[in-house]
Amino acid sequence: MNLIITKHAYERGKERMGLAAGAFKKIAAQAYCYGVGMEETKGALNKHLQELATQKPDTYPAIYSEHVFVFSSNRLITVFRVKPNYLKLIKKRKES
Repeated sequence: MNLIITKHAYERGKERMGLAAGAFKKIAAQAYCYGVGMEETKGALNKHLQELATQKPDTYPAIYSEHVFVFSSNRLITVFRVKPNYLKLIKKRKES
């Protein structure tokens, strides 16, 4: 895997996750491989991810931990925290 992380994504990782570049790179790679994408969700969570994907064409949002990582092919564009109202849905999904 050859994941490219943009400068913007590194900055957002530091700002929103409190991670240094090395740690963020490791988490980003895990999100790329194991993140939960639209095809693995349903209901409101799926709709939310679809809305994120339509905001920027050719992007793929994936949830990993409590953050949304937005990829375009093998490039990480940005990362942000999942909205609080979707955290319950993520936890419920993990339990099932």
